[in-house]
Amino acid sequence: MANILDMYPHWSEVHFFPLYPASGQWKILRNIFGRYKKFSHLFVGDTTHLINLYINKIGKFSEIFFIDDGNSTLSRADKIFEKSLHLERKNHTPRPYWLTIFLLKLGLLQNFAYNSKFFSIYKPNQEIQNKIFIKNNLTYTKSKIKSKSQSNDIWFIGSNLKNEILENPDDYIKLLNEAVQQRPHENIIYIPHRKESDTQLNEFREKLNIKIVRLRNIIEIELLESNEVPKEIISFGSSAIDTIGILTDIKITIFRIPTKYDKNHRKSALERMYRDAQSKEIPIINLRSQEK
Repeated sequence: MANILDMYPHWSEVHFFPLYPASGQWKILRNIFGRYKKFSHLFVGDTTHLINLYINKIGKFSEIFFIDDGNSTLSRADKIFEKSLHLERKNHTPRPYWLTIFLLKLGLLQNFAYNSKFFSIYKPNQEIQNKIFIKNNLTYTKSKIKSKSQSNDIWFIGSNLKNEILENPDDYIKLLNEAVQQRPHENIIYIPHRKESDTQLNEFREKLNIKIVRLRNIIEIELLESNEVPKEIISFGSSAIDTIGILTDIKITIFRIPTKYDKNHRKSALERMYRDAQSKEIPIINLRSQEK
């Protein structure tokens, strides 16, 4: 917070509300909104989280900006532009009409998003880009990245694909094993997603015999503050791939999951992620279409 105030001294106060875990945030929210009702800016990552819906129900903001919350933010850009975001659930499936009306009356729909702009590293279609997008070139963070030596490690960036993308979550470990086998005799370190449970990670350790490290900070900050960086970063897909590609020259490889494993309503979002990687000339390795 102190660094933010140093960079933007015209803001007298900055309030930060972590969404995960959300416990303990409500008391802080009540204290802040008990003192103030109008604010200068609101920066939001998750369009659907109850805290953000609550904030917009009781506060007034001069400007609202969505910052990147992974690929999920980009996947909602079209719907925000078309003002149809409130018609779907968090998992992108249609919301029942009766529930939409009920939440509308409670003031708990994402309608506040329709008055917002995006501050994003991504490049949407031209019409949306011209009207609601401001490009984030990560200029400040890039200015802090220095040349670093490389280790012999390969980092595998985990994701929440198991729960959000795969039709059968149990397929994840099979796909992960196949991806790891693409780098035989290498020292692979699995960097888990924040939503991956310790139980799941213990299963990876036992069955795949890979090292797992939970980072103290987000991966971009870890790379910024570390003395050395991995020689390669691999993944099924992650927004961290996009930011790391902007910030560093570390080799990046993506493993494409066969479409038969994907939930039908998420196939297009996953394919868009792969097309984006191809446009950036990131190597993509197709995993075998194994029989289930």
